[in-house]
Formats: sequence, C-alpha cells, structure tokens
Amino acid sequence: MQNFFKNVDFKNINTYLKLILFILVANIIGTNIFIPDYFGLDLPWHIWSWSLIADIVFIFTMSASLLIPLELHARSNFFGKTAAYGIMSGIMVYIGYLASWYFVCLLSDEWDLDDYGWVFYGYWGAIACVITSMIIFKSTNEQKVENAGSKPLSVPFR
Repeated sequence: MQNFFKNVDFKNINTYLKLILFILVANIIGTNIFIPDYFGLDLPWHIWSWSLIADIVFIFTMSASLLIPLELHARSNFFGKTAAYGIMSGIMVYIGYLASWYFVCLLSDEWDLDDYGWVFYGYWGAIACVITSMIIFKSTNEQKVENAGSKPLSVPFR
C-alpha cells in the first residue's frame, strides 16, 4: 500500500477526517433514495445493523473510492484532473454500492436478493461523492501548493 499511495499522507489526521466525511456522505445521501420528497437519517443508520460484512465491504470500497482517485489526482498534471478524478470517484462509489448491497441482500434478515434492484437508486450518493471528492481534491491540491511554497528552493544556480 505504501508503494502506491505516495502522495496520500496517512500520518495526517485530516486524511482520516476527509475519509470519514466521504463515507458518511456516501452512506447518508446514497441511502436516501427519495431525496426530492423525503430525507431522513433513519434508513442509513438502520442499514448498518443488517450485515457486518456488508459494512466492512462498504467502508473498504468507499475508502478505495476516495483514496485511489486522490492519489491519481495528486500524480496528474492533466488540466481537468479534478473533474475527471471526481467522476472516477463517483463511478467507483457506485461499484462499491453494488458490492455492499449484494452482501446486504445476501446476509441480512430484512432483505434478500430479490430486493437487489434498490441499489440502482444509490445514484444520489454517487453524485454527492463526485462533488465531495472534487472539493477534497481541490483542497488537497491547494494545501500541496501552500506547502510547496514554504519549502526552500533546491534548484542549483548555474
């Protein structure tokens, strides 16, 4: 893991706070499928009691959905990298929803695989994660620029 994540600072508490924020956005917004008409916290919190394995899969996939695009964003010099990697993050979030809802339907007492179609309503969470990840990428990029400006110039003069 250390070989791939060279630009993600795992010693900084802010990295973990951003990750927790990202997971909460994915969980709360993604499970509120009727956002235009109704928004509540009861279903997102209730889902966590259905399957421990689904919870672990969700945390793992949502972490990867932020950390992998964050690392690639930090390495890239592409002009539209924030939008491109934000969209990549949203796609990965949706794939994470597919995986975790599979385990919810497979292992919970309240849902079965006939209810797996509900996963397709998780697009609110994917859209919210695109926006959240782009904000995180932008703030991380600004911190990187600020930190680079405070370091002494190491280019030799000729």
